[in-house]
Amino acid sequence: MKRATVSALLIPLLCLSVAGCAPILIGAAVGGVAMYAVGRDTIQGDTEMGYESLWDSGMQVAKIRGTVLQEDSNRGYIETDVQGGRLRIHFLRVTPAVTKVRVSARTKLKMPDLALAEQVFTKIIEGSREIQPVDY
Repeated sequence: MKRATVSALLIPLLCLSVAGCAPILIGAAVGGVAMYAVGRDTIQGDTEMGYESLWDSGMQVAKIRGTVLQEDSNRGYIETDVQGGRLRIHFLRVTPAVTKVRVSARTKLKMPDLALAEQVFTKIIEGSREIQPVDY
């Protein structure tokens, strides 16, 4: 029993280290969108939701969280001041059907805030699902 438990813990770690996989998988609970940490302050994920609905959702979340400092729909960039810190949201059309969403957050002391980035990422995906037109 003890050996099985140790093996169950070590095998995934060994697989990640051998594969050279730097990103850490955070979760896939956001409607089939796998989000993962790509840095100490950044969450990223790919989704098949429309770019426009993601953009609208991102703008809503950014305005609720703080003051929008910069926005550029063509470049897919939103920068927001959140209690003195910075929240940056990037949208990138990977293919006509797939959009990459990347959220970075730092506190006013320039420290990484991965929890805020994860919350914002989740809210953008959830909000986009509500905005997304339904095909019948």
